[in-house]
Amino acid sequence: LEGAELELGFRPIDDLRINIYAGYLDASYDSLSPRALQSGITLASRLPNTSKWQYGASISYEFALSEGLTLRPHVDWSYRSSLELDAANEPLLRQSGYSLVNAVLTLTPPDERWAVSLSGRNLTDEAYLVSGIAQYNIGEIEGQYARGREWALSLRYRF
Repeated sequence: LEGAELELGFRPIDDLRINIYAGYLDASYDSLSPRALQSGITLASRLPNTSKWQYGASISYEFALSEGLTLRPHVDWSYRSSLELDAANEPLLRQSGYSLVNAVLTLTPPDERWAVSLSGRNLTDEAYLVSGIAQYNIGEIEGQYARGREWALSLRYRF
C-alpha cells in the first residue's frame, strides 16, 4: 500500500476561501486465501472501491448585503479515477473516472439564527455506479447508479 495526500487552503482576501486537495493510492493484494482465488480474485485484481487518484477544489465567498445579511455562494468540483465495484473485477461493474460539481447559495442574518439555502448536487447530471454485486452462481450481475442532478431548498432556524 502506497499513497499520498495533499490539502491546501487559501484565503487571498478576507471573504474568499479556496481549497484544493489531491490523493494518490496504489493498493494491491499481498496474498489471497484459497477461497478468494476460487472466486476469481487474483493478485493482479484491483481492490474494490479504490481509485488510484482523487482530487478536487472548492471556492466560496461572503457578500455583505443590506440589513446585515450575508450571501455565501459555494461551489465544489471533485474527480475520482476509475474503480472496480467488486473484488473479482467484473468488467460490467467497472466505473470509469468521473467528475462531480455541487453548489450551494446561503443567506443568513448577522446572528446566523436562521439560514435559507438553495443547493444543487451532481449539477452535470453524471451517471456513475456506486455499488454492484456479481452473483455468478445464479447468473446475475447487478449495479446501482448514483442519484442524478438534485436541487434542494432548505430553511434552518436555531431556537
